[in-house]
Amino acid sequence: MSITVLGLDGNPFDQNSIEVVAGRFLRTLMLLKLSGNYVTGGDVLDLTNGGGTPAAPSAVPTAQVRGLAQLDIRPFCKSTSSFSAADGQYFVLLPSGILAPVPIASVNALKLKLMLDIGTEYSAGAYGADALGDILQAEAVWVR
Repeated sequence: MSITVLGLDGNPFDQNSIEVVAGRFLRTLMLLKLSGNYVTGGDVLDLTNGGGTPAAPSAVPTAQVRGLAQLDIRPFCKSTSSFSAADGQYFVLLPSGILAPVPIASVNALKLKLMLDIGTEYSAGAYGADALGDILQAEAVWVR
């Protein structure tokens, strides 16, 4: 099961989570909800899943964009025992052979990899209280 991508307010993604940046970029803010099990190599991060409703099927801005230029994961800790509070890190992996900007056709194939330490990946299986103890926000910058 892939990670659920919502608008920053926790509702299905909509225009309230989009900011027009001066120049040739759009910025979107998202809330990521971990669900199910972590898979070795990274959990699927599909930005075309914007809450799973017909009214908001995608977290990709409806304005014409040429691709994803940047994606930052910004965790907030709900406790001192959460994954990021214990120095765990979240990494976004691009599909093999893809360079930035990530084409729209590939933003459904990103992966979120959890690393406990250098060279130590999060254990495969159900997410633990540590990873579920973080609030994951993401900031995406789109090339127009």
